[in-house]
Amino acid sequence: MARPKAGVLVGGAVAIFLASGFACPPVAAPLRDPCRVFACDQGGIVRGVTSSRRLALIFTGGSFADGGEHIRAVLKKRGIRAGFFFTGDFYRTPEFQGLIRGLAADGHYLGPHSDKHLLYCDWNDRAKTLVTRDEFRRDLLANFREMGRFGVTKDSAPYFIPPYEWYNAEIAGWAREMGLVLFNFSPGTSSNADYTTASMKGYLSSEAICGRILAYEKKDPKGLNGFILLIHIGTDPERTDKLYLKLESLITELERRGYSFARIDELLKINSQQTQEGCPGKNTEAPRTYVRGIQLLQALERPPPNGGSLFLRGLTSVKGRAFGSPLARGLYPRASTAEVDPRASPGPGFPVPVLARPGPRPPWNPAKGIESDAGRVRSFLF
Repeated sequence: MARPKAGVLVGGAVAIFLASGFACPPVAAPLRDPCRVFACDQGGIVRGVTSSRRLALIFTGGSFADGGEHIRAVLKKRGIRAGFFFTGDFYRTPEFQGLIRGLAADGHYLGPHSDKHLLYCDWNDRAKTLVTRDEFRRDLLANFREMGRFGVTKDSAPYFIPPYEWYNAEIAGWAREMGLVLFNFSPGTSSNADYTTASMKGYLSSEAICGRILAYEKKDPKGLNGFILLIHIGTDPERTDKLYLKLESLITELERRGYSFARIDELLKINSQQTQEGCPGKNTEAPRTYVRGIQLLQALERPPPNGGSLFLRGLTSVKGRAFGSPLARGLYPRASTAEVDPRASPGPGFPVPVLARPGPRPPWNPAKGIESDAGRVRSFLF
């Protein structure tokens, strides 16, 4: 259903007015707030969309690259493009530079992993940030300077996995300020434990890790759909049981189970269908009517026609799901809950859609009303 134009009657009851400033904006890639589309933890993406049997392989490196040529050969043989995220020290190591250029030539994604592999936050108190914003920025920019020698820039490689795969919401926010998209491996398989050695308490053999990956695939109702699977490109010589040596057999088994592999930027790419459901493009869901939030006050007397959903525009965030105010009961009798639609807005600075759904109305709680960009609860909207 196309978005109604100014003056069009919806359901024969209410005139909807759409300001020109709320037209569909151009879709940027990557999205400034990808957590509206993807599963996130602490503001960092941890899984792609789960509607298709695709996953991404990523490899990180700092001090070791012993698996590099083997991994490259396997991926080339299987026709798979992966993501490789290295520290600045890795990029500047002369012995690794031939490998890096070969990976780039093969079409793999090269990205940042910090310059000096800093620990961003406390292991026991994740909310405690251990670096300053300036230290964070300077370190990452140094990483990008080294990447520039291989033709990779911050604009061409915005996806970033933090050192130690450990970060918090503050770090994710600083990354967004730099125009970067912070992501992490998908939890649940222990593939990131391939660096452990037999002398460590948490040691896992490569066979055990592969077993966990396949067991997780069976256990999760969505399998490994949208998964970000991390393996280290090299490990300490003390670990002689290398997970990367099982890469080809793992790929074979996952392909047998119906999976394909996407490069990380392709897996996490946000298209116009995901970000602007009400804009031009294929829409397989129920019709949707878009209005500016304040115009709900004008007299919506019934839900949109044909079983569609109502979206409000002009807000920046929503707290809670309970919207059963007297005003809502009067203007939109069947509305009971409201949620931010994760697919219909391309990021800060654009309208945020709110979905009103039919159902039993919970008690009205002003503390769970709509929050405006000024931080005030605007419960009158519902």
